[in-house]
Amino acid sequence: MSVFVSSRLALATGALLCASIVGASATASDTENETIRYTNGYWFNGEIFVAGDRVTSNGRFVGDGVAEDRIVDLGGKYVIAPLGDAHTHQFDGSYSYNTHNENNLRSGVFYALTTTAPASSVSAIRPKFDDWNTVDVATALGGVTGPSSHPAEIYEATALRIYGYEQQVARQAEIRASKRRLGNAYWVVESEDDIAAVWRGLLRDTPDLVKIYLRHSAEYANNSYDSWAIGGVDPALLPMITDRARSSGLRIAVAVSDISDVEAAVANEADILTHLPCYQDTSEPNLYFYAQSDAGCLISKELAEKVSEAGSAVTLIASEWAKNQNPEVRRREDANTRALRNAGVRFTIGSNAYSATILDGLIAEASRSLFTRSELLRIATIDTPQVIFPDRAIGCNAPGCEASFLALTANPLEDFGALGAIGMAVKQGRVLDLPVQNEPSP
Repeated sequence: MSVFVSSRLALATGALLCASIVGASATASDTENETIRYTNGYWFNGEIFVAGDRVTSNGRFVGDGVAEDRIVDLGGKYVIAPLGDAHTHQFDGSYSYNTHNENNLRSGVFYALTTTAPASSVSAIRPKFDDWNTVDVATALGGVTGPSSHPAEIYEATALRIYGYEQQVARQAEIRASKRRLGNAYWVVESEDDIAAVWRGLLRDTPDLVKIYLRHSAEYANNSYDSWAIGGVDPALLPMITDRARSSGLRIAVAVSDISDVEAAVANEADILTHLPCYQDTSEPNLYFYAQSDAGCLISKELAEKVSEAGSAVTLIASEWAKNQNPEVRRREDANTRALRNAGVRFTIGSNAYSATILDGLIAEASRSLFTRSELLRIATIDTPQVIFPDRAIGCNAPGCEASFLALTANPLEDFGALGAIGMAVKQGRVLDLPVQNEPSP
């Protein structure tokens, strides 16, 4: 979660986006209960596009041999599953909900994982998270962290209306003393007794999974609490938190800052690592980050294999791809991605941005990625949705899968900008009435 983005600016940007898409709310064509054959399309199978027909009925794909009510000609469009965003802080309250929902739907994002948000604000919009015309959202609600540690600095600063790094530096004492969002946007544990108390609060809010913050675990005992760079959960407490999550039937997503955090997370078989270590530019040390050496940032072959053995998915951050990345950050990300990929680790993609979807970053990355366009498309449309909602039949178009798909007017394997050229969007068998762009994005 970026520290330096002004919440006031983000909300203002969201309001402008909302104004620009007035009239974009989704409405259903009367297709849910119809049996429809979609013909003359090319369907992505995880590697290539294959010509063929698909039949939908009652919100799912069905096999041939079912009597059809009508036929829809896709006109040679290229059909993919909807995109997923496995690391967002959007969908965090009613003020910005409509903007986030509309913006993601028109970008082809139908599934999202909110990896920390104020529980009290989310409660007002949570009933909307699984409707046919909204983004399906899984949410971690308040994250579990240590004393004076991320993300408290963000939530307490915004609660006090302190925006911008200079103001945050000048008013550190006030931010550190504030507890306005404690027990809501984040929880603090310092002891085994704290875990029991925090767990009662977490279960009361019914999260879909648990978000745990690690912040340079190997340095935890040396934390002097004069910066926010070190902290997070005491690694000695992580097994106890993990045990509680498992006994409650909850997955865990772990934020990692360096290699020691990755080691702790995979030792406890974290389901998701919410980003790579050292994924942000820390070349300028400040209250929130300090510069890391390769020793603290680069994942070895042996550690990558442990990540794979633990079954942990690793999220790549699209908002970083959309930037002109620092060459050192890029070098480390490429090295870590290569090591994890060689070990067979499953990747997901997340935005980690409050006013942007994954789309721009995906398009930017396609021209320079270690992944082929086919692999990147698979991660965005198959792996990411399935990691967000592992118990649902999504990211597929075989009989029994949910009938949700995007029909693109151009082939993204030739031009990844085609992801922005959605000619038709169908969610659970219903056609969404959203603005479409027939030309690929630049």
